[in-house]
Amino acid sequence: MIILFQPENYEYTVVEGEFINIAFTSTVPIGCASSHSDFMPHCSQDIYVFQPKDDDTMSTCLNNIASKDVVFKAEFCGFKLSTVGWNETKYLKVYGFSDGIYNQQDRSTYIHLSTTTTATPNDTWKDIQIPDIKVHVV
Repeated sequence: MIILFQPENYEYTVVEGEFINIAFTSTVPIGCASSHSDFMPHCSQDIYVFQPKDDDTMSTCLNNIASKDVVFKAEFCGFKLSTVGWNETKYLKVYGFSDGIYNQQDRSTYIHLSTTTTATPNDTWKDIQIPDIKVHVV
């Protein structure tokens, strides 16, 4: 399997209340229907970032506090890769969610990346498979 968009690592640790930056690199250019310099900056591919849904049987609250693991700070819950600068490193800021519980156990979650495309020049990017990234919150 060829990884078109990959993180620096597939496992990270973040301290609750702090953040880490996960670096991503694209290994394949983004297609564009035009080679005119005025249009190329507008050709892009979106990569969406989310947490896979937990098992529905799991409790969503503990001591009346929402059970979250991480919070993202991104452009739009994802990345926008442009034809121009497609190989520049992108960063996802991931915060360890503070659950307000003292001396509670560490938590782990996964970050999932996905794409969709309808543009023929970007068929390579259609429904790409990127292994999930594990994040430990301590």
